[in-house]
Amino acid sequence: MLSTMLYTRGAYAAQNPTYHTEDSAFKWRNFEAALRAAGVALDDVGTVAEIGCGAAQILACAQTSGALPRATFRGWDINPEAIERARGLSPELALTCGDLLESSDCSDLVLCADVFEHVEDPFRFLRRLKARGRLFVFNIPLELSLLTLLRGEAALRASYEQVGHLHFYTQASALRLLSVCGYEVVTTRFARNRTGRVGQGRPTLRRTLATLPQAVIERVSPAAAAALLGDSLVVVAR
Repeated sequence: MLSTMLYTRGAYAAQNPTYHTEDSAFKWRNFEAALRAAGVALDDVGTVAEIGCGAAQILACAQTSGALPRATFRGWDINPEAIERARGLSPELALTCGDLLESSDCSDLVLCADVFEHVEDPFRFLRRLKARGRLFVFNIPLELSLLTLLRGEAALRASYEQVGHLHFYTQASALRLLSVCGYEVVTTRFARNRTGRVGQGRPTLRRTLATLPQAVIERVSPAAAAALLGDSLVVVAR
């Protein structure tokens, strides 16, 4: 299938040579905060798997954070170049070039960061994923916003061409998808992709101007900020 070929024949690596490793620590901090808000007993988590792990740096951050002291960690990705990069960055991680859904693994905690918007049938993917874990953390891009609608079809086409997104979500549609696929949502939080990174990287005028409206609206309503300008949603579910 075309969506699979993007990841197994080098096209994704050519478009995204860093595999978004620069975002990994930020995403893990959001995941850990969501898990703690959900009241998860992190000391009791024995096994952690990440599906579509890419360069596996979210998993590496989870391992080195100390938040999951008893856990063993394994990353899965169908992209051989991603796994090769992950092994170079984190040789201590257990990594499998393959599809977690085709395995018999069942982990205490499954991380699924920015994955199901890439697959042709997210309903089938999510229903099959549910058998591979007991608790799940999702990071879901909320790309359907007023800003996207104003920018027109070109904005969604760029997301498809640059990172392979086939599906686009709002907060409501993402949560409905999880519910239809049998997941019980425990807690959610907005990632605050723009404002949560203040202080990271070199500040620029363009970045400041892009961040300011979202910061102002988020002080009143993070949900409204996401609906107007976009964000990501972190979901803990079982």
